Amino acid sequence: MKTEGRVSSKRTDHERLGRPSVADYALLEELGYVRREAQAEANMAYKDWREHPIGERYVVYRAAQDRADAAQDQLANWADEIGRDLRGGSLALQTS
Repeated sequence: MKTEGRVSSKRTDHERLGRPSVADYALLEELGYVRREAQAEANMAYKDWREHPIGERYVVYRAAQDRADAAQDQLANWADEIGRDLRGGSLALQTS
């Protein structure tokens, strides 16, 4: 779990137990929202380019898709970060 920017030097119960905090999940939700919005923008730019195939519109589409890809990478990285805390712990999913 990332701890940059935390004011208190005391460890919370979540940190002691190695579990993600509510703030960790809130950030995950926010990153998911940002990714969905960025992809929606890219989808609209793609549609616009397909309807009017000129170079400038393609550049706008590619820039929007690059932002959506970067947002997806951030989301995946954060999900992996907080997921590490769950693997093998009491909250890990049990397989049959």
